[in-house]
Amino acid sequence: MPEIILRVNLSDKLWQDLRALAEEMHTDEYRLASFLMTVRARHHLRENLRIMRGEGKVDT
Repeated sequence: MPEIILRVNLSDKLWQDLRALAEEMHTDEYRLASFLMTVRARHHLRENLRIMRGEGKVDT
């Protein structure tokens, strides 16, 4: 499966919020951030492909 790597700068406040949620969920903050970014990135990629093809916005 092809893979792309993204670098995303996070504000200190966002990182603190992410760490707090990861702690509540008993998981690693990096894994949680990766999961959340992957889910949203795939959605946005699909949506942008449809828009560029002239198919309009995706219903969510």
